[in-house]
Amino acid sequence: MAEPSDYSSLSEDDECSDPLEVAASGAGARLGTPEKASFSGKRKVHTNPAEKKRNVRGSVNPNVSAWDRVNEFKHQCLTTVSGNLRCDACRETLSKKKSSVKKHISSINYIKALENIKKSKKKDQNIKDLLAKTSRGAKGSTLPEDMRLYRYELVEVLLRAGIPLLKVDSLRPFLEKYGHRLTSRNHLAEFIPMIRQKEIDFVKSEIAANSAFSVIFDGSTRLGETLAIIVRFIDKDWNIQQRLLKLEILAKSMNAEELAQRLIQCLAVEYGMQPNHLLAARRDGTSVNEAGLCQVMFFFPNILNVICFSHTIDNVGKHFEFSVLDTFSRCWNTMFSLSPAAWLLWKTRTGTAMRLHSKTRWWSKWEVLNQVMEFFGNVEPFLRENDNRSPVCRTSLLEIFDDPATARDLDVELAAMIDAGKHFVQATYYLEGDGPLVFTCYERLSALAHAIAIESYPNTEAKARQHAGRNMALYNQLVAQAKACINPGFHFYQQKFSVQFHNIVI
Repeated sequence: MAEPSDYSSLSEDDECSDPLEVAASGAGARLGTPEKASFSGKRKVHTNPAEKKRNVRGSVNPNVSAWDRVNEFKHQCLTTVSGNLRCDACRETLSKKKSSVKKHISSINYIKALENIKKSKKKDQNIKDLLAKTSRGAKGSTLPEDMRLYRYELVEVLLRAGIPLLKVDSLRPFLEKYGHRLTSRNHLAEFIPMIRQKEIDFVKSEIAANSAFSVIFDGSTRLGETLAIIVRFIDKDWNIQQRLLKLEILAKSMNAEELAQRLIQCLAVEYGMQPNHLLAARRDGTSVNEAGLCQVMFFFPNILNVICFSHTIDNVGKHFEFSVLDTFSRCWNTMFSLSPAAWLLWKTRTGTAMRLHSKTRWWSKWEVLNQVMEFFGNVEPFLRENDNRSPVCRTSLLEIFDDPATARDLDVELAAMIDAGKHFVQATYYLEGDGPLVFTCYERLSALAHAIAIESYPNTEAKARQHAGRNMALYNQLVAQAKACINPGFHFYQQKFSVQFHNIVI
């Protein structure tokens, strides 16, 4: 008897399937569709209902022409385009019906559009004057004014939108289709110094019109040293304004003397700020900022030296001392940062993507651990099921769960971290804002101090009660052990805001 064919056992559905898929399956191939990201949505074109009657704006009326309406309303911004009536101020096509035209030119949008045109003409004239003054003898200075104005405004818009000039060469065919002729990006880059000078002149006029400022400065040492200097002030309408005065890239980190020189050069020399107009300075708590600001205060004697409260409160978490949780947190964050597959498996299991730790985001570690506590029942099964993901980190994490004592301590310490850090996290992000925090800062810090004083640890006490059962001695031991881990952070906060910053807070 002949042996049955390999395909004789296929079902009817298999026989109707694609022969290539059958062949691939028979050859042992395992083809799978990768999971799409949650934000990869489908796009569709929205259409109007078919039964709805559509009115075509600007449709041809045999009784009157668009040119007749233009002549009838001579002093309005009306014109004709392809036989249709168009409003140049609002940039839209209008109906040629007389009552519709009257209604449009009396509308609020049309009046605002006329005001914007007047402002735009004034702005354009200022730019033309600037180009005439700063571009004498330069390449392209003999081109028509409108063409140079168009190129200037194009570069200004691209800079404001964060679009690199190297993309202009790709956009050039479209930009030239409805506007003036352009040039290469190398020539367009020549407008950047003029745009920068225009912005500097505008900020100088704002500084000259106000008499009370605060300065914020900070640096980044990732690649050399990047110094940023920002001023804040209240305008005549009582709105808080913020302006970037300097963003300077230096070859190395500055010392106190160099920092003081850059601050005085920027504020006093370049922007002409008077000594009695600078009322406050805000910065982080590094020693070089403190020493540099002390030298700046010789020129600006009215400065109130304010260390960033959010930076200080964020440092509270660095003073918590956990014996088991620190090891767990380090291995857990390493596993997810190095393995996207582990991140996806966790999301598949829990339905929520695991947060990733960031050294530059305030209380990032607390946010990660808060999510771990929310899904703590899934942590150990997740580690035991996925034995091929981050073997070194997985082994270290499982050692914690294999020992009942360390697993218990991890559960209690995790709860203590969440209970203690919650109030600090909320205060940090609240004080990070740009609003008038001076009126509410004291109340917020007082509420934080009150939360520390009452020693409310609901999650910690619940976990200790769960592990201790009816053993009150063990319960008290676990609670005391958890509080001992977070007390160094509390002492740091009280030392800063009750002693070092006491005069500023009061």
